[in-house]
Amino acid sequence: MDYNYVPSIHCQPGRKIGNGGNVEGFMHHVDLRTGRRLLGEEWNIQERRNHMRFLVLMIPGVYQPNTNRQPKANFTPTAEMMAKMGRFNEELKQAGALLSLDGLQPLATGARLAFSNGKASVTDGPAVDAKEVVGGFWMLQATSKQQVIDWMTRCPALDGDVIEIRQVFELSDFQEDVQATAKKHG
Repeated sequence: MDYNYVPSIHCQPGRKIGNGGNVEGFMHHVDLRTGRRLLGEEWNIQERRNHMRFLVLMIPGVYQPNTNRQPKANFTPTAEMMAKMGRFNEELKQAGALLSLDGLQPLATGARLAFSNGKASVTDGPAVDAKEVVGGFWMLQATSKQQVIDWMTRCPALDGDVIEIRQVFELSDFQEDVQATAKKHG
């Protein structure tokens, strides 16, 4: 396993990420041998041929406004639900698919920004009127969208929960001029 290239946003130099291979992160990667930041395909050309990244969003039924199960601002899942989800997440990790994950607090503790005419309008969490609210996410690597679908059908989701799968853009997905701009402003 090659642990010389790690996502700098998630790791400290020298820390190993045990997911069975190279890992990818959200922002950028650092070569631990040189400390140099690597951009786009420069760091992962071989992995890219075989793997794509997917952001998987959990939209829990309990967070949705059209249910009678609205959580309080201090809501946390039950120990039983955490244990089930923990076992599922461990399977993803052992398979080498899991890059990152986190659960999110209810929208009542957050805020929403809407932009118009170059200005942001902020609505505090309790006042936000949303049709769907994200409750957590996984960042997965897989060889296909179907592979992610197959994994997520095994998720211990509750009735009313929705899972959304979105492929992450890689630098190579863009035209050359866009790639050059991204590298320049990296």
